[in-house]
Amino acid sequence: MSQRFPKVKGKPIAIKGVEGVVLQYARCCHPIPGDAILGYISAGKGMVVHRTDCGNLGNSKDDPERCIYLEWSGSERMSIL
Repeated sequence: MSQRFPKVKGKPIAIKGVEGVVLQYARCCHPIPGDAILGYISAGKGMVVHRTDCGNLGNSKDDPERCIYLEWSGSERMSIL
């Protein structure tokens, strides 16, 4: 059975400090505004945004050359369809 996630309606969601960078949201942990997040720099994918408690990161979040702690820009609001 596939897991369904809410669709976001409205403007794109901004993350401080990564303006102009190619971003992808991790499919493993599905970060949403309000979650504590970090960016993992991946070859060929740009920066992949994960929740800080994502199990797929393992010890990678301790690598300062590939991981950057991020925060959502402002008080993001989402409309759920």
